[in-house]
Amino acid sequence: YNPTYTKSQELGLVDTITYLVGNHNVRGGASVRQSKFDLFQIPQPRGAFRFSGEFTGEPLADALLGYASQTDIQNITDVKNTTWYYAAFLQDDWRVTDNLTLNVGLRYEYTSGTTESQDRQSNFDFATGQILVANQDGNSRSLINVQENNFAPRLGFAWTPGGTGQWVVRGGWGMFYNNQEPRTAF
Repeated sequence: YNPTYTKSQELGLVDTITYLVGNHNVRGGASVRQSKFDLFQIPQPRGAFRFSGEFTGEPLADALLGYASQTDIQNITDVKNTTWYYAAFLQDDWRVTDNLTLNVGLRYEYTSGTTESQDRQSNFDFATGQILVANQDGNSRSLINVQENNFAPRLGFAWTPGGTGQWVVRGGWGMFYNNQEPRTAF
């Protein structure tokens, strides 16, 4: 697997806006990110040969006669993968009383499937026994069904018992998605 060359690039745009009205602090924002991962790798382009001696009794004699017990050859790996990530959120920090604040929010996240620049990806469909090739025969470029319903609500509170400011009780709940993109796809 030598030489191996990798290049990773992240390009992103993130922005948030805040609007204060009465006892509400409303924030909203969005982000877009493009993740690229290029990989060039030479595994065994000239092949690998194993000689066990199963033909003559001696591995060296098998090698001199060209009788390999196992042979392997692999293609050069040269992929240029891209994944897109989109997210948007809206949150309201509502000061209900002097000693109680509620946080209510909703976030949406979408991660595209990983695509290769020249659609050199394939998958095997065990149900049909077919090889699926990217961007052919009605297949998507990423060969996967992307999750599109990643809505993540958030709820929280901050309460100061007695309003003295010495103690604050905080709590919260939220849904989160781990949108980790795969870094290789062949």
